[in-house]
Amino acid sequence: MRPLQYVIGLDGGGTKTAAELCDAAGGVLTSAIGGPSNFQVIGVEQSAKTILDLVETCCHSVGCTIGQLESIVAGLTGAGRPGDQARMAEGIKAESARRGSPCKDVRVESDARIALEGAFGGQPGIIVIAGTGSIVFGKDAAGIVHRSGGWGRIVGDDGSGFAIGRDAFRAVFAAIDRRGPATALSKKLQKNAGLADSDAIITALYKEGFDVASIAPMVMEAAKGGDHVARIVLRRSADDLVGLIAPVVRKLHASSLKRSPFPLAFLGSLLTNKNYYSDRVRSLLRTELPSVRIQAPEAPPVHGAVLLALDGIRS
Repeated sequence: MRPLQYVIGLDGGGTKTAAELCDAAGGVLTSAIGGPSNFQVIGVEQSAKTILDLVETCCHSVGCTIGQLESIVAGLTGAGRPGDQARMAEGIKAESARRGSPCKDVRVESDARIALEGAFGGQPGIIVIAGTGSIVFGKDAAGIVHRSGGWGRIVGDDGSGFAIGRDAFRAVFAAIDRRGPATALSKKLQKNAGLADSDAIITALYKEGFDVASIAPMVMEAAKGGDHVARIVLRRSADDLVGLIAPVVRKLHASSLKRSPFPLAFLGSLLTNKNYYSDRVRSLLRTELPSVRIQAPEAPPVHGAVLLALDGIRS
């Protein structure tokens, strides 16, 4: 009798890590939630411990060992570069060996990559992620993955929460200098963030750890109230985000023999919640990129990691 085959997928970020253990047919047998695993923040060793703790929890739940897992795929925040992926995979293997149950196969991917797989069940499509940062991934019919954006806040993150927050601060200082129009954003910073004047804003803004993207909800609120400046900020970011989507759509068209609409899904509250920004992005997609069809993701990113693990044992 052939022994049962198991795989496990993980989705790890700065606040939590999700795990899902499945059989070889893709049936979900158990799942678990654990602490953060962003290795860029907590380090490879601690991230590996968090991941292996979750793996052990799932294995115990179904009565198998880590050694019986055919594949482990972890999609992690901050794992966009091959060197970082290899470093983290080695960290997981080392922690597994230290616990006396070496892994057969470990693969680390970016969180965006597993989101793409989960959103369309492993089929072609485009995932648009806009949170603190931004990135667009698309998969064509040949299985080739195309990317746009995701280069970090200094040179990228167009259309992200960071970009919206940054441009909101710029608009507030333009109003203070009287080189830009007055904006309700000034009062919202004072009321909601306790930033009463330019000195307080600068002190907070350049303090280590200040989350510029946390200002984005205030910009949404101001835009909803009709503030012209807030709406300009959001329109600019929406234009920039659609600018990231367009080249991925072109690449998918170039590799496709048919012209049927490409499914596109959003990830991140900026886009999944209804607000001035998400409405603007959807409107631009309808007029500028009519060859995409917006849909809800079929499954969460953690299941996308499972699908990659299953592909690995089938190939």
